[in-house]
Order: sequence, then structure tokens, then C-alpha cells
Amino acid sequence: MRVLAYDPGVDAQSMFGEGIEKASDLAAMLAVADFVSVHCVLNEETRHLIGAAEIAKLKPSVILINVSRGALIDEGALARAVLEGRIAGVGLDVYGQEPLAREGHPLSPLYGRDNVILFPHFTFYTREAMERLEEETLMRCVEILEGRPVLVRSRVVSTMARSSFCSLLGIWSLSNEAFRSPRAASNSGLVMCIWRGPIRANPGGAARQKTLHL
Repeated sequence: MRVLAYDPGVDAQSMFGEGIEKASDLAAMLAVADFVSVHCVLNEETRHLIGAAEIAKLKPSVILINVSRGALIDEGALARAVLEGRIAGVGLDVYGQEPLAREGHPLSPLYGRDNVILFPHFTFYTREAMERLEEETLMRCVEILEGRPVLVRSRVVSTMARSSFCSLLGIWSLSNEAFRSPRAASNSGLVMCIWRGPIRANPGGAARQKTLHL
């Protein structure tokens, strides 16, 4: 099976080592693909990455799959293409507008069609995926406790972490002054928070969203 991939951030040699052929042009790759699976972060550059023009380049026999972020695809253009028979099938578990609804949603016309699968966003949920998630989370915790650099596997997350504002998972040891409380002191382990705001802002302030004591 020939596997093509379009990613401006990955060089051809790295892809070749994984048995993948690098496509230098997204439109050209879409025109020859039998299956298109979208795996991409959503930002202003990638919003509607697959729009009406890109959908028009797809084969009539193509199966389009999106399990990343709904807004990566122009859902209105996608629905029209399916209804007009210009693409063979669609599988989605992410949506640009949530919740998904039978009426009033760009994808509402696709309900009940044999060539469309609309699924909640947990198609990743396998035993292997959960084991990997738990293992990598614990590895990051160990790195922080031992004072080692934190290994970030995703280039996307690494890029986000260098910016001033982002949403991400922050992990601090209990020695962090922000978490010196009777409850925190009674626990051994870590405090994990999800927050929005400057990376080095006090996570105990208004930016904090959720705290979990381990």
C-alpha cells in the first residue's frame, strides 16, 4: 500500500523511515488519494484546511476521515459534496459546531446516510491508547520530580509551550508555593492543573481551571 502524507514540518527522510512518501503539495496529494485521514492541530492557518476547493480535487471514490478538529474541514462544503455524490464516504468524530444535531447543523443533512459515520470523539479509545496515555503522563511526572527536561513528543505542543499564552496541562511539584495548603501537604505526589494564561503565571490565580491532587 502506498502511503502519502503532507506535513510542512516533517522532512522527507523522516517520513521515508516510517514507510511514508512525503507529498510536497496538498492539492496534488488529495487528487490521487483513495482514503484521506486528517490529523492536524486547529489554528488560524489550518481552519478549513480542507475547503470547497480541496474537496473538489478529491476522487469520487474517496473516503474522507477527520478525527482531529471539526473546523479543519468546511462542513458545509463537505455536506454538499456528499449529497451531490462527489465523494464516496465520510467518517467524522469531531465537529466544527457542537453539539451535533439532526436539525440546524451544517452536517444535519448527512444523518441516516449509509456512506456517513458520525461518532463521538473517542474513536481513539483503545486499551493500547489508554496505556500509552498513562505511561507518557507518568514519564513526564518523573522527569519533573527529578529536575530533568520535560520531553514533549508533539511538535505542536512544543510550539505552544514556547508561546506566551496557551491552554495546556501543567504539572508542579508540591514544593511549589502556589500549592502549599493543608490539603496539598497531606498528599504525596503531584498537583496537576489545566489552565489558561501565561505559562509562568501563578497557577493559583484566576487563570486556574481545574486542580487534581494525586
